[in-house]
Amino acid sequence: MATIAFENETYQGADVSDAEKSLLLNQLYLNIVGESAVLLRLLRDNENRILAALSVAKDKLKVGFSGMYAGDGELGVRLIRPCDILRSTSATETPVNDWEVTFTAGANGWVGYGSSNGTAINIDRRIGTILLLGLELTSGASPVVEDWYPQLGGTTYPIQVVRHMWMADNQNLARIARIRPLMMYQGQTAYIQVRTRAAGVNQLVPLGLTFARGDYLRLLAPTTVLV
Repeated sequence: MATIAFENETYQGADVSDAEKSLLLNQLYLNIVGESAVLLRLLRDNENRILAALSVAKDKLKVGFSGMYAGDGELGVRLIRPCDILRSTSATETPVNDWEVTFTAGANGWVGYGSSNGTAINIDRRIGTILLLGLELTSGASPVVEDWYPQLGGTTYPIQVVRHMWMADNQNLARIARIRPLMMYQGQTAYIQVRTRAAGVNQLVPLGLTFARGDYLRLLAPTTVLV
């Protein structure tokens, strides 16, 4: 067991072996990132936070790490998908499998469910940790999202201005903003709001990693959340 420091907060973590660390970093940079130079740099710059998220995930799920091809009783990793944090607006938490969101002008519930996405979601118990490192606007000629406002568990974080991601000011011409790194974990509640300058339809994509059991990572389109 170990105490993990992450962004001025402490978590309980499990020891990560040299073999697990090597497996994670090799697969991360050779297989998971693909050809995105921007994503590669984002993950390289946050290597210590990624290893911290792995340690916390191991402690939460009580299983060893087996990389991106993990089995049912093993801990694996992949990039964040919509089903990890987005839910439908129905009365129950139903995973959403599309990043595209229709925003109204002003304050919007984004990570949440129920009326206007106003109820905090539960992190699926098959997930160890979700590591959020950045945001990307991937579609839409008229980007509208200006501010990001996360609330995790009992902690409400300061509002962060992200409107600079409207500009594709990098070599990949990708609309990306780095955010204060955040770690969600198994059993935690999460609610994230955004503020928009006008109504619009955008694909707002969080950049980062999900550490979860292999049986969860292989679900193409989950329809339920285990809490």
